Amino acid sequence: MIIPETALWSLRDWRGAIEHLNNEKILSADIIETIVDNFMDQMAWKGYDTSDIVAEGQILHKTLTWSSNYNLKEQSC
Repeated sequence: MIIPETALWSLRDWRGAIEHLNNEKILSADIIETIVDNFMDQMAWKGYDTSDIVAEGQILHKTLTWSSNYNLKEQSC
């Protein structure tokens, strides 16, 4: 039986993958909130510790907000 690579990922790996998928997008605050909520729900379903999920969710929110603001400024230049 082959174990998928994602089965071995840490919570930080999952967060990084979501950041990578949205790295070059300009996202509204509502979209960012939805992405973070979905991430936290999925990680809870996978059985990660609640306090770790909240911490990674906060980091994800900050990084998506920062990259969206950066992309918006770069696009307007």
